[in-house]
Amino acid sequence: MAAAPAAPPVVSNVTAAQRPGSEQVEIRYDLADPDSPVLGVTLQISKDSGTTWTVPVAPVTGALGAKVPRGTGLLMIWDAGRAWDNQRSEQMRFRITASDVISTAPPPGFSLIPAGSFLMGNQNVAPDDQALLAERSHRVTLDGFYMAKFELTKAEWDEVHAWALTHGYDFGPNNSSYQPVGKAPDHPVHSMTWWDAVKWCNAKTEKEGNGLQPCYTLGPDVWRKGTPVRRADQPPLYVHCDFTKNGYRLPTEAEWEKAARGGQSSWRFPWGNTISFELANYSTYSEPPGPGYPIYSYDEAPFVGYHPKYVGNGGITGNTAPVTDFPGSDNGYGLRQMAGNVAEWCWDLYDGLYYSTGPALNPRGPDPYSFYPVNTVGTRVHRGGLWNLSSRFARVAARYISPEDQAFPGAVGIRLARSL
Repeated sequence: MAAAPAAPPVVSNVTAAQRPGSEQVEIRYDLADPDSPVLGVTLQISKDSGTTWTVPVAPVTGALGAKVPRGTGLLMIWDAGRAWDNQRSEQMRFRITASDVISTAPPPGFSLIPAGSFLMGNQNVAPDDQALLAERSHRVTLDGFYMAKFELTKAEWDEVHAWALTHGYDFGPNNSSYQPVGKAPDHPVHSMTWWDAVKWCNAKTEKEGNGLQPCYTLGPDVWRKGTPVRRADQPPLYVHCDFTKNGYRLPTEAEWEKAARGGQSSWRFPWGNTISFELANYSTYSEPPGPGYPIYSYDEAPFVGYHPKYVGNGGITGNTAPVTDFPGSDNGYGLRQMAGNVAEWCWDLYDGLYYSTGPALNPRGPDPYSFYPVNTVGTRVHRGGLWNLSSRFARVAARYISPEDQAFPGAVGIRLARSL
């Protein structure tokens, strides 16, 4: 006998009411399904009694997205003043749709990095791999997640940044004299602070809407403006990431390395054990520099210097390559340029001993409240090497760091991640 088909979810008792004295709308509903305890929920809004459904949804918080538990009196809060530029209508309608099929198909431009364990850290024993305690090989288990196939471009940064500035976000005040730059629209954006990278992720999440929920908060609020409080006369206030949310975020250091390895455990680079100008945009040189010192044994570049195709005057924009160059660098997950071009910010605070002391399940770096004293700026990890660093930094196990409130010209960019 064939199994009975799954019963569809039922959305009922939908109500919407503006909060007194505010421009926020509370949307409540009941969600039932005999087969699935967790469902995918989307929201559409109409200004003309349902003829069209084109009113912007983001920003909206609450019972929305891919993992909403069934129940009664579920609540969404739509920030109409920010989402709809203070427009009004007497014919507003709200349509809530639920699905008991939660797809793991990656969003456009992303790859699915499957759940499971992998060997993290340096598994190579060549003398010039410089294996350190900070790169100790150890086994880590991660939940599945999505990772962007390419580094974030200047064009996409600019589009979201422009939207964010008109929707309650600020970037860069008092942080750095540098603003994010890129050599061309299809080149990677870089030279932003970690703080601005995180705010931008929230802005992209809210701009896109469609059930996405921002991951980053400062105190009780979605982080859109200001800087974390680190004053001696107040308790420190640090940025929090909710990894159960499905919005855009930075990968953790462990997520970055698993994605970069592409399903392989012992390769030095995302594609194998050697590197060359055919595979990455980096600088090849001896350490210490000078005649008589060898280039790294795994570096197959024919000469010392910058990549000949992209070399220029460097400067603020750097000698970067378009994010879609180097198709031969694609790894087993279909990710390109995980080594070289620009470094990529990760979520984690840096601790040189964290490989030895951190958890084996979903490590996310030290807890800032126990790791840093009051009035201290955090130091965050970035990975992947860059155009003006040697091949040693392009190894998948290499770790390096920057203060989270500083932007370094020509250096660190973004590769987006999302939780399932």
